[in-house]
Amino acid sequence: MSFINSLFKGFIRSAVNQVGRDGGKVISNQVYGDSHSKPIRIVDNSHKQSKAHIESRENLISRGDVEAEGLKAMSVKLNIQNTVFGFIVSLFIPLVGPLYWLYNSLSSILTKSIPFYNISQVGIYKQDRRYKTGRRLEGYRTVKQKTNIKADPTDKEKSQLKLNSIVYLILAAIVGFAQYSFFYENVSNPENASKNEVDFKYAVVSSNSGLNLRSDSSLNATIITSIPNNDTVKIIKGTDKWLLVDYKENEGWVSKKYLVSIQEN
Repeated sequence: MSFINSLFKGFIRSAVNQVGRDGGKVISNQVYGDSHSKPIRIVDNSHKQSKAHIESRENLISRGDVEAEGLKAMSVKLNIQNTVFGFIVSLFIPLVGPLYWLYNSLSSILTKSIPFYNISQVGIYKQDRRYKTGRRLEGYRTVKQKTNIKADPTDKEKSQLKLNSIVYLILAAIVGFAQYSFFYENVSNPENASKNEVDFKYAVVSSNSGLNLRSDSSLNATIITSIPNNDTVKIIKGTDKWLLVDYKENEGWVSKKYLVSIQEN
């Protein structure tokens, strides 16, 4: 029991000492502006300083001068992940999809200068009421700052921009062709239209071997039954090559070229 009592008293003593130290730091920081506390309050001005430094360098035009100042050129390489995602999305946006890639292609080939960016260290703070500012510096993180500084592209960058332009142009062609094909096959082509009006209601089969009634407008579709020559069918709807007909309470598709129209009964 004496050991437990000693341990408990030691814990209480440590807690009281820590509260005293923290309280002393709070009072010292409030009275002396954090100058008598440890760690000393650090104010991060690197972001503002680097920004001002960048603004003072925006009159640089030489590629060598820009790189000598520690600035880095923005990458002109294709981002494969973004390109694939953009390609998939553009397939479902009529007209805008191919125009988007065409715009990127023209932008790449017409690029005359490369923008630069600066790497800065920005402080990471955590809330701490012991400090007058209410926060303490935990560390730094690296951030990329865009600038208004531009310079001529290198030969390697020019080659990459040309390659980008070709890729974007190919994507524009693929998206445009895919959208046109879909539109043509499903809207403009009457052969694939789901509902087309026909100018007659009844027809007679004109085939010595009979005419197959199928489940769909395709030669590969399942045959429902065979309609004998000279039998009459009722027309429901049709396309240029196929007609949906009713024959003895069986509904299906038949080839239009083996039917002869007759007047409605």
